[in-house]
Amino acid sequence: MGLPVTVYRWDDAGAPQLTTGKPSELIDILKKCLVTGYGAKAALGWSIAFEDAPTFKVAFRNSTADGSGGYVQFWSINGLDTNNNDIRLRACAGMSALDTFVKSGIQQQFKIATTMKFWVLIGTSAGFYLMFNYRTTSPLCLSNDGPTMFVGDIDTTIVSDAGRFISVMTSTTSDMTSSNYTYRLEYQITNNVVIGKMYDADGDSSFVNVYTAPGVFVNSASVTGEIGAIANFKPIIIHSSNSSQDVLDRLGIKQAYSVTRPFIRGKFPGVLKSLQSAYSDQTWPLLLEINTQDYFLMPGWINTQWWINTVEWYE
Repeated sequence: MGLPVTVYRWDDAGAPQLTTGKPSELIDILKKCLVTGYGAKAALGWSIAFEDAPTFKVAFRNSTADGSGGYVQFWSINGLDTNNNDIRLRACAGMSALDTFVKSGIQQQFKIATTMKFWVLIGTSAGFYLMFNYRTTSPLCLSNDGPTMFVGDIDTTIVSDAGRFISVMTSTTSDMTSSNYTYRLEYQITNNVVIGKMYDADGDSSFVNVYTAPGVFVNSASVTGEIGAIANFKPIIIHSSNSSQDVLDRLGIKQAYSVTRPFIRGKFPGVLKSLQSAYSDQTWPLLLEINTQDYFLMPGWINTQWWINTVEWYE
């Protein structure tokens, strides 16, 4: 059995709200979904590892029982709680204090537009997807600032993969220092998203920037209703961008046989992608039954092809 999934939404009883896109509002959402719960909904079972409340900086850790015990830090870039302020995040394998990262991932940066009132977080004790939309009349989010991201453990092919905790919002191999409306996971996956700095599975401090997830076909952002190809769903595999099986890992083993940097590292947990985009004329949030389980449609800027399992992940 996999880990149970909880869906948190802005319209739940007692849910925290977005009003002007302040860092404090995002941190409140994360705290209540990951750590404390709200209303009748229990939290996912993460913990707050470190926090500096006056500067709007906090680090969360996923479950050490169900997950890798990885960390992610969110913070206001200037320590201020202003409307639509830029926010940074960084995942890592360990922390001894705020801003002290062990096996640090890529720094990513985003902001939440004041129009982004509708948020959804779907996750488990090991990982979560966070998404925003400025309307409920369509899953298409167009060009307004509001990220979609994954934070947590990938569904790895390697038992006890020590490098499986990541954060992914956009395709980059270097630290980001600006925000943009295209910094959305489902937008970047259109063109093969690069997952910056995946550390070796055996816990070594070596890492590579070659792991990617394949792009998806986008027919049009304006496709309405359900179309025939929507029945074709596939997992989103994380694999090496170098297709040559002669590539060696740090131990001199070909990636086809490597247990530290295998060619196929795993997949995004609980997600299926449809081969085409659709439903642009439907209201959002939107659920679809796939293989007897409900899947939640991630809002998209250009494409709406990510479907998130609402029952269990990490099978």
